[in-house]
Amino acid sequence: MSICSHRLFALSATALLAAVLLLAGFSQSAGAAGTVTISGNAYAFIFAGNEDRLEGATIGIEELPDLTTTAGPNGAYAIAVPDDTTVTPYATFEGYYPTHVQTFHTSGQDLGQVNFQMPALTTYNLLAGFVQAEQNPDDTLKNCGIVSTFFQKEGRSFTDFDDFHDFRPHGVIGSTATASPTAGRQFYFNSQVLPDPEQESSSLDGGVLWVDVDRGVHQVTGFSDTTRHSSFVATCAPGRLVNANPPWGLFELAGNEAINPAVLPDTELHARVASAVVRRQGAKRILRIRVKSTETVTADIQIRQGKVTVRHRARLSAGPSLVNVPLSPRLKHRSAVLRVVLTDTAGNAKTTATRIAILRPRR
Repeated sequence: MSICSHRLFALSATALLAAVLLLAGFSQSAGAAGTVTISGNAYAFIFAGNEDRLEGATIGIEELPDLTTTAGPNGAYAIAVPDDTTVTPYATFEGYYPTHVQTFHTSGQDLGQVNFQMPALTTYNLLAGFVQAEQNPDDTLKNCGIVSTFFQKEGRSFTDFDDFHDFRPHGVIGSTATASPTAGRQFYFNSQVLPDPEQESSSLDGGVLWVDVDRGVHQVTGFSDTTRHSSFVATCAPGRLVNANPPWGLFELAGNEAINPAVLPDTELHARVASAVVRRQGAKRILRIRVKSTETVTADIQIRQGKVTVRHRARLSAGPSLVNVPLSPRLKHRSAVLRVVLTDTAGNAKTTATRIAILRPRR
């Protein structure tokens, strides 16, 4: 979303479609086995002449707190994440409001141009005041904000970040969007890059904003009589600003282009309990649970026998895993009920319940 003269260019329809598919991730293969690479640039929300690139910004993944990297020259970054996993990238930089992008579910392809357009704190406070967003005493958002752009398909063809950055205004005129579940208060940005309560659809700026959004996962869908748009998933939490930044978010689809599966909600769990058996380990009894999974999951394990309950939690990476659960001496030499709940990062869960034989303890 920005104000500037329109950059003129020419691309054949065939070349445009090929470039669009490349940048959408359809032609990019995953790198190392079991991972994909997310890359892009961190830069200032273009407002009041600020066109800074945010070298030194910290880039992380909300669902993988130990995984971070630092943006280099031009704000460029790259970070490898597990495949078949729900991920919400975020960026922080001094003097700017922390910004998340949309939530992806990695689907075997690298994701390029996952950019962070971050508002300087002065810009953030101006816009938050303009729409009367609820704020905490420290000026952070009390709830959540969601921003995206109805982005012209031609802007997705640039392989050089500077060319992409200079492509403005870049909005699709006359489109609308809805969020499900219904999210806060909605504004469209006018051509002066301001959220306008009188604006009923997108302007040439292309921006759309929701403020005071409740915690939760929201699917945002764009509508137009003449243009097809991608949808996206926004994961909201108090204080969070989600900017589904160009060229992702509500971008214009080219021709019969299918929506990239990485932007769709993850609705399936790709994990199962393969076996569960009690074994002795010296004087101790150990429950060994084997899990087969193609994504990161959390295993919540409960063994119940009468009034005795043993609980255990383990976070498991993709691939085969072995979970060893020490058993309480209070468990008797008879059967017990085992309950295992596997949950992936998107919240999909599956429960396995069975009876297991508890070995007699050694004396």
